[in-house]
Amino acid sequence: MIPKDFIADLITRVDIIDVVGDRIKLKKNGANYTACCPFHNEKTPSFTVSQSKQFYYCFGCGAHGNAISFLMEYDKLDFVSAIENLAAKVGLEVPREKDAGRVQDSSLINLLGDVSKFYVRQLKHSNNAIEYLKQRGLDGHVCRDFNIGFAPDSWDSLLNNFKHNKNGLSRAGLLVENKQKSYDRFRNRIIFPIKNHRGQVIAFGGRALGDSLPKYLNSPETELFHKGSELYGLFEARLAHKNLPYLFVVEGYMDVVALAQHEIKCAVATLGTSVTENHVRKLFRYTEKIIFCFDGDKAGRKAAWRALENTLSLMHDGVEVLFLFLPEGEDPDSQVRKEGKDRFLHRIKNAMPLSDFFYQELMSDINVTTMAGRAQLSDKAISLLNVIPAGVFQQLMFEKLASIVHMDVDVLLNQRIASYGGREISTNKAPSALPKLLRLALGLLLREPSLAHHIADSEQLLCINLPQIKLLFEVITIMKQHDGLTVGGVLQLFEGGNRQLLASIASDETIILLEDLQSEFLDTINSLYALGREQIIAELLNKSRSKTISQEEREHLQRLIKETKLVLNA
Repeated sequence: MIPKDFIADLITRVDIIDVVGDRIKLKKNGANYTACCPFHNEKTPSFTVSQSKQFYYCFGCGAHGNAISFLMEYDKLDFVSAIENLAAKVGLEVPREKDAGRVQDSSLINLLGDVSKFYVRQLKHSNNAIEYLKQRGLDGHVCRDFNIGFAPDSWDSLLNNFKHNKNGLSRAGLLVENKQKSYDRFRNRIIFPIKNHRGQVIAFGGRALGDSLPKYLNSPETELFHKGSELYGLFEARLAHKNLPYLFVVEGYMDVVALAQHEIKCAVATLGTSVTENHVRKLFRYTEKIIFCFDGDKAGRKAAWRALENTLSLMHDGVEVLFLFLPEGEDPDSQVRKEGKDRFLHRIKNAMPLSDFFYQELMSDINVTTMAGRAQLSDKAISLLNVIPAGVFQQLMFEKLASIVHMDVDVLLNQRIASYGGREISTNKAPSALPKLLRLALGLLLREPSLAHHIADSEQLLCINLPQIKLLFEVITIMKQHDGLTVGGVLQLFEGGNRQLLASIASDETIILLEDLQSEFLDTINSLYALGREQIIAELLNKSRSKTISQEEREHLQRLIKETKLVLNA
């Protein structure tokens, strides 16, 4: 656990120009620096780095962030490694917080490594387990590469072997505990160690050797293991390839191992959960091409659609996503054993691009030969296409929709903006959706963070009914707590859609044209407060007309109306 204050301080000490400039050629352009974006292919520079704000933004693909996120995306580093890299650059030692409730120290990692070795030893002494793996077509080499093991058919073999560290086994989720006793979670199962990016074992998956249910069992969520972020086989895939040409995303451990057995060492599996945005973000750090490989039945297509939904917000220009559906009843394990490596890989040529699968699924129950059907498709599609980062791919997706519904693409793009009305902004949605007052207030704060100290009671803002008003409140609160925080530092404390939104607002240079930032900011905040009063007055007037207003509410209404009149008279 790295203290947040240290991270904020590190960002203020590091100059993002040095970090980015060490990796790509920057050109001075006024107050900022520009370059062709390193995250998508382009001929005209749209990548801007601001030294004063300590953040970067690409107007082409929407890539944005601070020095930490740049290292993560450009050097393919994880969060901690990026921080360690930057800290070394400025001569700082990275501190670690000790938290009795969330200790992620080497002792637990070491224990899980020892447990994995224990399971590997048990496999060598189990003829039944070895025979099962042979029947599945696996040899000793692939079992060694993936450290496959075996949990004996015993309630306490692991517990007895590590009885000196029962607490560690419990923290790692390897014991099932109740009031009467504790016993091994994995019994009579083939064991698949789950590793982090450094190859350290952080959890296990087990496949029942007999008829026990469930057939597959994972470690529960622990302080080391979060299934929504981890992918089985990713470490092994990176080990096998210096540069991954693509990554298959499959559904099970055996799929990954069976493909590796046939020299297809570029597959990963989710761990008992649907594909998440975190999974996709992690995959795009190591490859620009993802192939989701699912069964072609109803369940497989449903899983594929969930994967698509969680991929849209990360579809910046330069990446490719395909969907490969296998014959019904087959999975990658059975299919590759049936047809071999070459024929299996040949299937990639017939894989469906994300754009085709997107419209095929949306149109599966809509009759687009009718006006009502085309309107329905347009409504469904626009809400999803809004999530895609602005760029060539999003434009092409809108053009394809326009051709299907027989409309001009500019009309659809106008509908896109209108569709934001009154909704919460989510990942990568157009910044123009933000109410003007809110956008101006955030822009002024990002230009001059010290303005936050002029707001005595920012909680009043939460009474205003506007999308993203909570974001303004959070930004003000953070800036009050951290003096000297740059835009890059602010972005570090947000993620997803809010981070994208703040980055796009911070990149809007029109704020620079304003002369008196303080007066402009206070006027904007007062206008927001006035809007809040008007909303409450309208709500209470409606209640009074329906005669459901209480005496306390009636008095509150009269006070608000009086205050508003005083402001108008002034």
